[in-house]
Amino acid sequence: EMDTGFAFGGFAGTRVMDNVRAELEVSDWASNADCAGKCGILSMDVDALSILGNAWLDVPVGGDITPYVGGGLGIAGVSLDGDGINGTAWGFAWQLGAGVRVAVSPSVTIDLGYRYKTADVDAGDYHNSIVSQDFDATAQVVQLGFSFAL
Repeated sequence: EMDTGFAFGGFAGTRVMDNVRAELEVSDWASNADCAGKCGILSMDVDALSILGNAWLDVPVGGDITPYVGGGLGIAGVSLDGDGINGTAWGFAWQLGAGVRVAVSPSVTIDLGYRYKTADVDAGDYHNSIVSQDFDATAQVVQLGFSFAL
């Protein structure tokens, strides 16, 4: 069971069509996990560094508010640190998301969005550990961001 944690990241992107944005996102999400007898470890720190290629579809509704939906694919390195385990494994990662962007000036946009992120990790990549089954590191992120046009 994952505790509430934090996520921090950034992206660089461009508009590829009138209503479609493409970006490369790098983010880090961290939390504590409590196994409660399910994995032989009482608790551990979990940290995931993800690198995703995203595509977002802007839904034009007129005015300065623009809803959007989309997602991304990439990789993530999930680090575990606890009793009997200390290591990092890399695996496939993806996310789905939606939100609204509000233009506050011609070059500045505020983004309020939601992301569901998952990294699929192979337990065999944690050498000499007590992790015995593959698992998913999942984050549900509510975010507030700012975009600046150059």
